[in-house]
Amino acid sequence: MGTYFKIIIAGLLTMGCVVHYGQQGREGRKVPPPPPPKAYQQNGTERSAPPPPPPEPTSRPNHYKKSSRYSQPPPPPPPPPIYKRQVVINNNFYRSPNIYVKKPRIKKSYQRLPTGCVNYTWSGRNYYFQNGIYYDYYNNSYRPIAPPIGFTINYLPTGYSNFQFGGIPFFYLHGVFYRKINNYYVVEEPPIGAIIYDIPLDDVEIVTINDQIYYELNGCLYQENYSNYRRSYTVIGKYQN
Repeated sequence: MGTYFKIIIAGLLTMGCVVHYGQQGREGRKVPPPPPPKAYQQNGTERSAPPPPPPEPTSRPNHYKKSSRYSQPPPPPPPPPIYKRQVVINNNFYRSPNIYVKKPRIKKSYQRLPTGCVNYTWSGRNYYFQNGIYYDYYNNSYRPIAPPIGFTINYLPTGYSNFQFGGIPFFYLHGVFYRKINNYYVVEEPPIGAIIYDIPLDDVEIVTINDQIYYELNGCLYQENYSNYRRSYTVIGKYQN
C-alpha cells in the first residue's frame, strides 16, 4: 500500500512540472511588442521620434468630378472664319476656304451728317459728300459708303494725291480713285499695280488669302510694302460680285 501511494504522489508531481513548464513555453512563443521609438536630440532637448509619414495614395484624386457644382466646363471652340466672296489677285481667282477675314471692318453710322456735306444724286439715289467721304441714308441713320464707278463730282477737297499710271493721270483720296474728265472728277476702278502711300487704316478690313495678309477697302485689296524706310500700299486685286 505504501508503495502504491508513493507512485501516485510521484505522478502528480510530474504532471505539475509539465503544466508549469508548458505554460512557460507557450508564453515564450508570444510575439514581443514593438520597441518604443528612439529618442533624439533637438535644441538640446530630448524628444521622442516623430511618427512615420502617412502612406502615399495609390491613385491621384479626381478634382474634376462631374457632380461637382463648381467644376469648370471645357472652353468653347473657336468661331469659324468669316469667308468672303471670290477675289482676283494678279489675274488669279480665289474662293473659300482660301479666304477669311482676320479683322472685320468696324461698321459706323451717324444720326446726323457732318457739317458741310454736299448732296449728289446718282441713279435716283442720294449721296452726301464731305472731306472725301461719301454717306448715304440707311436704316434711319447715315453710314459711310463707297461711291459707284462712274460717279462724278465737280471738285476734290484738300488732302488728295495725284500720280500717273500707264501714262494716265489719277487722283486718289480716302480709298477712292478718280480721273479728271472735262473739269469733273470721275470715280474709276482702282488700277492694279498702282502704289499709294496713305489708306484709312481705321476703315479697312484685314483679309488673309493663302496665309498672305491684305487690306481691303471699298472692294479693293492692298498689299503693304516697305521701301526706303517708307510704307506704301500696292493695289493687288479686288473683290468680284
